[in-house]
Amino acid sequence: MIPMPRSYHGHGALRGIVLWIISQSPSSGAEIISAVEKMWWGLWRPSPGAVYPLLSAMASDGLISRRPDGRYEITELGRRELEEGYWVPQRKPMSVDVAIEELDGYVRYLEEIGEPLGDRAPRIAGIAERLRRLAGNA
Repeated sequence: MIPMPRSYHGHGALRGIVLWIISQSPSSGAEIISAVEKMWWGLWRPSPGAVYPLLSAMASDGLISRRPDGRYEITELGRRELEEGYWVPQRKPMSVDVAIEELDGYVRYLEEIGEPLGDRAPRIAGIAERLRRLAGNA
């Protein structure tokens, strides 16, 4: 499970996440907020009150700069800070066992909420079939 970042100025996971997002592509504050929300599958969305002051502080620290189009880009100093150990989001689980544990967690979540799957059922059936094939290859 990915911990929820602390969103305060100076330090914390949000600073590293913002640096990572900007290192991928220059981004506006609104684009950063949306990118974070997607990373957490809608479970967490940083507030503008956390992101914009953080962007200002990071620009003052020389980690990012604001372009004429309003997007922020990472500076060389920001790249060094990012490489020196700030948390960078994982793009995949650390192991097959962790991935299976996460899948199990999502199935339990869907069972718990009891929401009708409706038109999502065919997609879920397709995923289930792919998992059955993987299990057969084990």
